Amino acid sequence: MNEDLEKATEELSEAFEDVREDLGRVFVAFEDLRGAGPADDINQLLETLEDTVKDVRTRGLVGSGANKHKRARERWLKLKAQP
Repeated sequence: MNEDLEKATEELSEAFEDVREDLGRVFVAFEDLRGAGPADDINQLLETLEDTVKDVRTRGLVGSGANKHKRARERWLKLKAQP
């Protein structure tokens, strides 16, 4: 494996693990919604879930969340396809 592909593989793995860790927050927000009863504010719970998913996807202003994984994967695929 060439050095560039090896580095891209490491970056892909790191980006994947970052997103995977953040998914716990999505699961918690989803379970809050799933466990809601008739008197709970479903709209607010849905909004919280949406905000959490968006944050995991974009990681707010300082990070890049799943977008970082997307770019790392695209780079890895490109390098992997090279002879």
